[in-house]
Amino acid sequence: MRSGGVQTRVDPALKRDVDAVLDGLGLDMPTAIRMFLVRVRQVSGIPFPVTLVTPSLAAAMDEAERLAGDPATRVYTDVPAMIREILDEPDADE
Repeated sequence: MRSGGVQTRVDPALKRDVDAVLDGLGLDMPTAIRMFLVRVRQVSGIPFPVTLVTPSLAAAMDEAERLAGDPATRVYTDVPAMIREILDEPDADE
């Protein structure tokens, strides 16, 4: 079977980072690209979700990052405790 060439330009830092990941997996770039192309053919599409980040989603993601870094943010380990606090109900153990 005759093979066709594929050429693309990528940012050198991206290539370096991806080469390091692939090396850790025991793969080279051409093999990884072939794997991607085979998977595209198998699923008749991109083999991972491709979505647009809407302004509201971007704002929610920014808020989540801000809250995650805020030591005053309340963290819950179970849903019933969270619901009790939201509803301002006393703890059942009290």
